[in-house]
Amino acid sequence: MNIDGFWGTDRVRRAITKETESRIGIKITTAIWRHVYPAIQRQFTQDENVIKSLDSIYNDVKGNAKDDDGRDYREKQAGHSKTTEQRIYGVLLSELPFSTASDMDGFRKVSLDWHRFLHFESAWSEENTEPNVKARIKQKQEEEEFRRWKQIKGTDTGKQLQRLLGENATFRGVQKAGLAAIVNKVARVLIIMRTGGGKSLFFMIPALCSRDGVTIVIIPLNSLREDLQQRCTKAGISCTAWNGTRPAYWASIILVTPESAVTKAFSRFIDEKKMTRQLDRIVIDECHVVLDSTRKWRPQIRQLVEMTEKDVQVVYLTATLPPKDEAEFHEAMGLKAADVHKFRDSTTRGNVAYSVIEYSEKEEEEEVRRIVEEKKAQYPMPGQIVVYCQTVDKVQGLAKVLGCSAFHRTVGNEEEKREILRRLTQGEEQVFTATNALGLGIDAPTIRVVIHVGVREKKMRDYAQESGRAGRDGGRSEAILMRRYWIGRDGVKKREKGQGLEPGMREFIDGKRCKRVVLDREMDGRLDRLGCENGEEKCDVCQGPPRGRKRKRIIVDSQESRGELGVESRGETDVESGGVFGVNEEEISGGSSSSPSVRFFDSGAVFENEEAVGLNQEEESEADTSRREEESVREAFEEVQRTQKRLRRERIEDKISEGIEVGGLVRLLDEWQGQCVICKANERVAEEHQGWEQCRVVAGEMEKMREMMKAVGQVDFDKYSGYWQYKVP
Repeated sequence: MNIDGFWGTDRVRRAITKETESRIGIKITTAIWRHVYPAIQRQFTQDENVIKSLDSIYNDVKGNAKDDDGRDYREKQAGHSKTTEQRIYGVLLSELPFSTASDMDGFRKVSLDWHRFLHFESAWSEENTEPNVKARIKQKQEEEEFRRWKQIKGTDTGKQLQRLLGENATFRGVQKAGLAAIVNKVARVLIIMRTGGGKSLFFMIPALCSRDGVTIVIIPLNSLREDLQQRCTKAGISCTAWNGTRPAYWASIILVTPESAVTKAFSRFIDEKKMTRQLDRIVIDECHVVLDSTRKWRPQIRQLVEMTEKDVQVVYLTATLPPKDEAEFHEAMGLKAADVHKFRDSTTRGNVAYSVIEYSEKEEEEEVRRIVEEKKAQYPMPGQIVVYCQTVDKVQGLAKVLGCSAFHRTVGNEEEKREILRRLTQGEEQVFTATNALGLGIDAPTIRVVIHVGVREKKMRDYAQESGRAGRDGGRSEAILMRRYWIGRDGVKKREKGQGLEPGMREFIDGKRCKRVVLDREMDGRLDRLGCENGEEKCDVCQGPPRGRKRKRIIVDSQESRGELGVESRGETDVESGGVFGVNEEEISGGSSSSPSVRFFDSGAVFENEEAVGLNQEEESEADTSRREEESVREAFEEVQRTQKRLRRERIEDKISEGIEVGGLVRLLDEWQGQCVICKANERVAEEHQGWEQCRVVAGEMEKMREMMKAVGQVDFDKYSGYWQYKVP
């Protein structure tokens, strides 16, 4: 009798899953173990002679482990034949799906016999007769990856930019610096640029420079995926959307949604590309969406943290990541701030005029109609207007009032939604009403006015994202927020305040200071702005007296007040991945001489200490120079690989540590479960009661317990973890 109870499949699965995740950082189930065990067995004891030797050494057994009938005991223990095992379980990525490992070994020997019979010289060479074929294949793949990296570093990215956008195209903002980090394979790159700022260039140009490599781009919306696919195809880049039934092994760029990116099929695709050393990078576009993911809304986005464990460069792109949210973002993505190279550009639009307009609650439809008609006359076609509303009902109601199309989550099937978006992006219709479903990935350059009906956005980043739909082509545009008011019973005018607004959003709405001051501070961390600057469209505060109150107009010269936004990385500290530097705009233009020099080799920024160069380049032979450069590039390449392996190892170690902490908490909760917490805390034996509500203690102690539980219940614990019933964070 087993005193530990019956060990069924479910119990074995739970035990294996728990122990493997806490000890090695990887969750292994019984289904996966069926593959792992044969793979390990065949990897290290594939040769029958090795099996015989192991049996002889450890078990004092002569020959194979077979019974009198010649059947292999290993087959009996596994419950299937060796052929079944090799066809189904533990099949390596490098193996053909319809042949066993034994088949391939046999075919290889037969092929070599025929090659020798036909006097193929290659069949008699030592490299084709040695047993370690896999090591040679791996070495060739590594050399191919190095060749590809060397090629992309030697490419003129400026010319590639002109090839994409025209002869007069030049890099702007942090594009050149961010691209330099990507080309130099900095392991973790975070780039924050405004919508329409050209973030797609960070994966399109590298794909143009190295067509043999593969870039995976994870994008949150199908509409954005279709737009990117068209643009890449037009630029001559082989690009396709992920199809699990027919993986596109030929494409340079694979576009995939977060939900598909975390599936087993796509994980296998990533592993295959890694094994062949073709996977160059993983790009997560609109990466800030991870902060909005919940257990009810697209929970798979949180699983993108797995991308940090893929031992490959990961690039994060977004237009809306306020500095105050960076710590939460790092935690959600499994990142350490010290390992992230961050490039932050200004995300607000100088061509958009921000304003807040108050309207009577009873006249909402009339006021919306009046503003829309006024803006239609001010911005005739192809100028467009988008009206954001709080609810689907209000979207549909205002669409009838305005005689326009409505867009929301339940508007129709994918084809119907695609048709509405097409009319918007192609400029075929002027006015649209929408919920926040019309947000990410909408590339409509001629939107002139974005109107928000009511104080609906609680977070500044959500408002910045939606108002950023306006003016993508650089033309004058407006972002109008309509704020309701009503007259109370006391005759006092009361204004809509919104529920749960962030302090920055509330300050933006109240209009006590320039709206750009609030926007830049919240979204970019800029603290030196005093008001709207020359060359920018003025907000309602800087234009004149808002709501009838006299206010001094503020105009600030842009050159005097603009701070150095540019690049935020580890400053002048050498990056661990191969001496690559995060460069700022001053360094790009050759400004500061006190900082370490950063020299651009076409598309790469490589640190060079000029005083440490001991030899005169003119005295060196061309061959020596070429050799030294080759060694330097290879050393940087190897350092990049070591850094990626280190980050993956540290991530797994963190998971193990987290697993141990969770395990300890679970044991502690199990210990306290079903007991009176008052008696447990005071080390008393609870008699005939379990819950603290039935505890027979002095009244004062019970009252303190009630106050404590009430206070704990009011704490807003992190929404992504916790056991609400027991108020555990």
